[in-house]
Amino acid sequence: MGRLIAALQVLAGVIMILLGLLFLAGAAGQGRRVLIGAAGLALGAVLAGLGTRRFRRAEAVDPARLHVEILSLAERSGGELSSQQLAVGLGWRERAAAPVLETLLREGRCVRRHERGEVFYVFPALQPRLMLLRCDYCHTSYDLNDDLDTCPNCGGTLRSEVVSVSLSQGEVYGMDDLDEAGGQRVEGGLPGPSNGAG
Repeated sequence: MGRLIAALQVLAGVIMILLGLLFLAGAAGQGRRVLIGAAGLALGAVLAGLGTRRFRRAEAVDPARLHVEILSLAERSGGELSSQQLAVGLGWRERAAAPVLETLLREGRCVRRHERGEVFYVFPALQPRLMLLRCDYCHTSYDLNDDLDTCPNCGGTLRSEVVSVSLSQGEVYGMDDLDEAGGQRVEGGLPGPSNGAG
């Protein structure tokens, strides 16, 4: 709707400019026609300028464009976006992005969480990935380079697992954790010599 109004404004501006040029061309030195022609040119320029500006603003808040920009921001920030990062990245368009974020949440493309009084949007598909060995029994994680068959901690069976890294919290968690927790993150410490990959 905004782009339609903008296009009509530009069209009206162009028509006014053409009428102004016609009056100036046929003025034949008559002051009144010159004034009318100049007024038509000025009004047409204003309308065309306002229409162009409105069209650009409508383009800037187009949901498809905001969708691409949000995913691009998330990718550059390691798959996690805070509300502050969104505000800085989108500027005055932040409010227009709210419905786009809700759509991403409904589609399961991202998960919203609250931490330290701030809202974070986590995009699992855009987060860094690691491949680890994890014990089926005690859930301790080990680096693939450790070349282990059984868990040194409990003797349980080890299996390879793709995990996602949270850059903001320094956490590592399995790619299935979000589904198992009903959309909530299952947190765990970074792998270390005693409880993870060394």
